[in-house]
Amino acid sequence: MVIKMGTGMSKKCTSLRLKMVTTAGLMAILASHQALASGASEPGLPQLDINTWPSQIFWLVVIFGFGYLVMAKIVTPKIGVVLEDRRERLDEDLGKAREASANAERIRAEYEAGLETARNEAAEFARKAAAEASEKASVAEQKAASKLATKVAAAEKKLREARGEALENLKVEGNLFYPMLDARRMEVYIKTIDNNGNTLNEISAEIIDEFFFENESKNVILFGPGAEKFQATFQNIAHVKIIPNIFPSAQLMAKEVQQKFNLKAFEDLAYFEPFYLKEFVATKPKKLI
Repeated sequence: MVIKMGTGMSKKCTSLRLKMVTTAGLMAILASHQALASGASEPGLPQLDINTWPSQIFWLVVIFGFGYLVMAKIVTPKIGVVLEDRRERLDEDLGKAREASANAERIRAEYEAGLETARNEAAEFARKAAAEASEKASVAEQKAASKLATKVAAAEKKLREARGEALENLKVEGNLFYPMLDARRMEVYIKTIDNNGNTLNEISAEIIDEFFFENESKNVILFGPGAEKFQATFQNIAHVKIIPNIFPSAQLMAKEVQQKFNLKAFEDLAYFEPFYLKEFVATKPKKLI
């Protein structure tokens, strides 16, 4: 509706412009003929000679009519057709552009919806796969832990039996037992126990060498994870005996060492050398590693 109204108004404006141009042209021709007429009677202004006016008016009407017919029947319709074609092409192009824009928007919306669906499906698949893998790993871990616990329990039972048997064979009147927990080089955590299991000396950090037990009159039995490294040290000392592969009270000693360490009874042992003895037996507060 708007396009048709615009086209009609355009045609009217074009016709009005053409009529105004034609009228102006006729007036100019009339003025020129008047000047020519006056020039015939007066040398200076021939166009004002009134004797030539009838012929000028006649030819003016003829020329005006011919020009009007040419403009009205040939020029103006062609211009109107060109303008109408141009407007129709513009309207068609605008319609196609709007349609293409709508199609592009629809395709983009469909693409985004499909992409969001694919993302959700991938996330759900990953979540399910992770849950299944976690469940399988948990089941496998529980089975392995159960088997390991069974084996560890059996090994501990055998170790306790062997340890008890070995200690029973060593329970001779007058023996002193020294469970040792390994530290560094010649350092150990050591504790003194008599034949009846009574603690004579609480656990302490010591530097062990070949002269450590030289004033001890009783037999000395060394055992535990810190004892085996002293076999070469005491191999020629008769009253010192090392029992390998026997670890009685090792766990208990480890707990006692940790308790004393937490109570700041021992210094941080990370920097023994070169004054390792001083640092090893120091009682100033340690730093937990």
